[in-house]
Amino acid sequence: MLYSSAHKFIYSQLPRSGSTSTAISLRRYCGPPRWVQDTPSCPEVVSEQGVIGQIQRRGPAFVRSRFFVHMPLAEIKQEIGPAIWDSCEILSNIRNPFSRVVSLYNVRIKQGHSPQPADVDDARAELEQSLEIEAFAAHTHMMMHIDGTFAIDTAFPNETLDEALDTWAHAKGLRDFPQDQPRRQVNTNNVAGRPAEDLLTETVRSQILEHFGWFFDLFGYSRNVSDAHLPPAQHAPAQASVAS
Repeated sequence: MLYSSAHKFIYSQLPRSGSTSTAISLRRYCGPPRWVQDTPSCPEVVSEQGVIGQIQRRGPAFVRSRFFVHMPLAEIKQEIGPAIWDSCEILSNIRNPFSRVVSLYNVRIKQGHSPQPADVDDARAELEQSLEIEAFAAHTHMMMHIDGTFAIDTAFPNETLDEALDTWAHAKGLRDFPQDQPRRQVNTNNVAGRPAEDLLTETVRSQILEHFGWFFDLFGYSRNVSDAHLPPAQHAPAQASVAS
């Protein structure tokens, strides 16, 4: 998570939505003067300028900080305090859930939690057996709601991320916002890197539609897996604006 005291925003870092590259771009407004950290890993930094949440690979010596990546909104509000919370614009990335599930599978391969697939059938079987889609959806809900109420003010679609961030930064008056966003992670496995429609079985698709139904409805994403690469519909949720 990120908080900028000068620019009055809080960024909720939704996993598998391009949030790492977005966070790297936004950190410059949340840390001490001349503080630079342009790599994904980052310690917790709390200063007069704001808060930069901890991003650190878990291991035997891992100790979670007060503020951290993928922090549920209710915890952010509790730790940051209601006065600061109420004064800020709450930001998040969004992405079609079909694509997010494939991205989650890819990161599991990268971290060694899932084996490298030999072919598409291997990938489909692993996606059916290993991914806990209901838990993934529940965590997504916590990243966007407080006590059941949607709490995001502005959402940046992953599918048009560079344009969405540029539009928001211009409206915010951030003249030094980076023109070239950090390169997002690309999977080099020829099987796992295939489109969602090639990898997701009907069983997995049904689970995604069941548990992420609220997300499809809220942001206007297509429920057709072949459209997983497309941005959401150009209507905004009642509670939020979708940057375009």
